[in-house]
Amino acid sequence: MDSPPQNPKMGLLTACSFPNWYENFEKITIKSYIIPIPANVLDYLRDDMIILPKECIPDDEENNDDQEEDEEEEDVISFPDFSGKIYEMLKGNLPGGAFVKTNWHCARDAHWIMPGQSLKVLDVAEVYQLLKASNFSKMDLSPERGFDSGFNFCLILRKWQEINPANEFRCFVRDHTLLAISPRAWPEYYEHIYQQKSDIVRDICTMFKEHIKNRFPLKDYVFDVVRERKDSVQLVDFAPFAPEHTHSLAFEWLELEDEEKFPTGGEDEPEFCYLKESIGIQPKQKDLYGVPLEFTTLTSGHGDATVAEHLTNLGL
Repeated sequence: MDSPPQNPKMGLLTACSFPNWYENFEKITIKSYIIPIPANVLDYLRDDMIILPKECIPDDEENNDDQEEDEEEEDVISFPDFSGKIYEMLKGNLPGGAFVKTNWHCARDAHWIMPGQSLKVLDVAEVYQLLKASNFSKMDLSPERGFDSGFNFCLILRKWQEINPANEFRCFVRDHTLLAISPRAWPEYYEHIYQQKSDIVRDICTMFKEHIKNRFPLKDYVFDVVRERKDSVQLVDFAPFAPEHTHSLAFEWLELEDEEKFPTGGEDEPEFCYLKESIGIQPKQKDLYGVPLEFTTLTSGHGDATVAEHLTNLGL
């Protein structure tokens, strides 16, 4: 096999920016459409204003508001070209709905603003709502991320598909070797994972060796997959092999970086860490978004008693 196509000049975030890897792995991931974000839309998305563009207003509602025709021109926010591309993509290519993403993150922290708290978008207004409400999206689109994205800030619309969190896994690669696999929904207990553990590891390893190994431009990276059934593994995303950017879930970063604990250069025989029995109801990560910061801070590293006492003190 030819030597791996590692690019030493390519940064961690640059390699993991969606437009930089999608074309090479299009056949094994979710169908997606990339829309470059123009400068005027970037300025709007970075701003804290909550006014939606004119294109988000239903036609009948706009026609009935004759008095608003006298408004100052500069008070009207409108991006007809960009909004038109979103509309055409949703109606023509993604009639069943889409999943919104920017260069590195989906807007998962803004699920609370959507009907039913789903991340599924069906129209232009919902796309803008998610992007405006999401801190992850704002971080991706910040000027500080310009060099990492090649100043190619993008909106990505991915074909919507229902994914069972129990079938999502995070995989850690160091020096081109698949070291470890963790459930994405850590620390949730799922009985089928214990029952199918060998098949899960085998299917992920097969997909990695056939489609990803020595093809991604970094030697150290993380990738997420979904395995809905036996012999069917789909790539979801890539992320940097770095604690400042990526959650290690069932593992500690120190052990993942330890050559003695996880030696590289040999066969891809990853350690699969999962819960073997239920440890009770655990808070879901997405439920922490939209929870008051005081509660999130309070519960971090503390027991249930602390939360109960705080609720009691508040009279709740």
